[in-house]
Amino acid sequence: YESLPSVPVAEESSGGTGDLIANTDVYGNQTLWSASEAQDLTNCVSDDFGSQKSIVVNAMEGGAAMWEGASSGIDFTYVSSEDGDCNTSNNNVVFSVEPTSETGYIARAFFPDSPKFQRNVLVADQFYSSGWQQDAILAHELGHVLGFRHEHTRPEAGTCFEDNNW
Repeated sequence: YESLPSVPVAEESSGGTGDLIANTDVYGNQTLWSASEAQDLTNCVSDDFGSQKSIVVNAMEGGAAMWEGASSGIDFTYVSSEDGDCNTSNNNVVFSVEPTSETGYIARAFFPDSPKFQRNVLVADQFYSSGWQQDAILAHELGHVLGFRHEHTRPEAGTCFEDNNW
């Protein structure tokens, strides 16, 4: 995959390669950003985080740096001027980072083929007290934003299957 030259990508049907597993559409096509899109993944962090906003901004910066350090083909750009109108309707950014009171997860993201109205990273209240490294949580979610699936979707994982119940 040309936009991620130093991050090997495998088809879901390949096995044992050690490569990342890319999301695919119903036709089996990988749903990844184009090379130019991967270099311009703009985002905002909602002011609705209130007093927790700086924690999320710093964690996003750290998570993005992990991916940017892995490939010169990736650039997440934080556009702080859009934070006051940071939602999926904001066409000045590719995606928004927003708080949620959802209790079923710590954070969740989208895949590149998601429609604009679904392109957000949601950060739940548990994010602040989960005990997990916050920038690592958001690096994980940014992996989904880039188009990568969970490792247990690999064919060699055996009986593990990812659905809405994990």
